[in-house]
Amino acid sequence: MDVLDIFRASMIDMLCEEQGHIDISRSSKGGVKDIRRFVSALTVEGKRSNKTEFHMTEMLTIAERIGLAIPSFDEFVEKLNHQGFILKKGRNIWQIQSGTSSQA
Repeated sequence: MDVLDIFRASMIDMLCEEQGHIDISRSSKGGVKDIRRFVSALTVEGKRSNKTEFHMTEMLTIAERIGLAIPSFDEFVEKLNHQGFILKKGRNIWQIQSGTSSQA
């Protein structure tokens, strides 16, 4: 399997809905720009309040404050976790990883 095959497979996984149909709208919501905006806002809030851990409701408030329109915020948070921007620390508690504001 070459790099292009891996890329295609990951894009199909990202764009397919539960029934297996490709949903192009999934690519725009929660994409790189949204990740950058949110991680940046989370980093700023962390510096302002001198903390690295956030409750899910705090993160949702930050997302609303910056006008992030994500259909499923839970899925967005899981995506951030899988990509290494945040780390799950407990039930509904997430820790922002240092230096993540420039990774997206």
